[in-house]
Amino acid sequence: MLTRNFNFSFQKQRRGTRKSGQSLVEFSVTLPILLLILASTLEVANVLMMLNRVQLAAREGARFGAMGDEAGVLQVVQDTSQDSLIVADDRMVVWQARPILDTSGAWSWKDDTGATVPADWGSTMKCMYPTTCTEAAPILPQDIIDDMKDASTESYLSGDRFVIVIVKYDTDLILNLPWFSRDGGRFPMSAYAIMRQEVDQTAVTQRRSGCSAFPIALDFSRIPGGNSAREGTAISNVLLNNAGGGSINGFSFLGWNINRMGADDIHKTSTNCDNTFLYDGALRYPGNSLDPICGYENPNEPGDKTLHRGEWVPASPVTVTGQVEGVMTNANHGGDHIGLERALRIIVYKNRPAPTTEEPLPNPSYYDDGTNAFYIYQVYRFAVVRVTGLQLGGPGTGYLNFEFVRWDDSCGQN
Repeated sequence: MLTRNFNFSFQKQRRGTRKSGQSLVEFSVTLPILLLILASTLEVANVLMMLNRVQLAAREGARFGAMGDEAGVLQVVQDTSQDSLIVADDRMVVWQARPILDTSGAWSWKDDTGATVPADWGSTMKCMYPTTCTEAAPILPQDIIDDMKDASTESYLSGDRFVIVIVKYDTDLILNLPWFSRDGGRFPMSAYAIMRQEVDQTAVTQRRSGCSAFPIALDFSRIPGGNSAREGTAISNVLLNNAGGGSINGFSFLGWNINRMGADDIHKTSTNCDNTFLYDGALRYPGNSLDPICGYENPNEPGDKTLHRGEWVPASPVTVTGQVEGVMTNANHGGDHIGLERALRIIVYKNRPAPTTEEPLPNPSYYDDGTNAFYIYQVYRFAVVRVTGLQLGGPGTGYLNFEFVRWDDSCGQN
């Protein structure tokens, strides 16, 4: 009996061992397949996440470009792409074009001369980044035409100018799987966005000729977060400066050209640059800072008519009047900045009550050459903001409300 029981127990153990061995073999066969599925899922998720970021960057760039600013599109694309993910700029290529849609026959793109845009874009599509870019845009004109025809059959679009931003990015792969990987373990992806241009092309052409700005100087200390300020930050109740009375930590309207300004007017009437010109020009979009007569001129370097960081700009005696309110809220002739939520590039200065070792002049500083006497502001940076509200009044009572959009360093350093 003892022998029989022992043999029975031994045989049962052998059968259990065989079953365990079979399970191990099955697991070893299925494990690579399961790991492969998991790895593929992770890789696809990584690629889709980066593609979404590239699409968003192109869309935000086109939206900003539709307002007429070409130089700032690249920075918007780069800032948007890095908003929540680390994106390497050296793997990104950005193109921009502003063709005119023609739907009179077969849909096509036209350039500024009325000629049909070549099938490979030709010189119409400009590479914005990198500066030494020789790569052709991966998305062709007909591709965009086909997408537009699928989305709309409206012929009223004919003759409209569109902003097209194309972004290509080579993303790293997590596992470097052979069927995903190209070009040394990176996967190239591209996306485009298209927006109808909202301003006349003359405004865009004007911006190309130098740094332009809306005639407002804002104190840096009023921007929550300073150099790290984020889009959507509210800048509330910024009082109008009274530089002569020591109140200089708010905002001021600007006069651009100290040699064209009078003591009572923003500009001398003898050159047709009086207050009317301010309300109908400087404060209306896209502004007149590049105007050859009444636009900006460096008070320290006559003939220098381009704005840069570090340069000085004259203040204006204009206050927050009903005329200012009218421009800010009236859609006629390029106004209604508040209602249209228009993004405006303004000057930001750092309040410096007294000279320092590095800076021999306070900011703002009193300028007097014997003929002209005004306060001038030194440009610290340029910021893109939206004006969201105002209160009528003079220094210390009149104020503007802003919404921060982004810093704009496209004008560079003086």
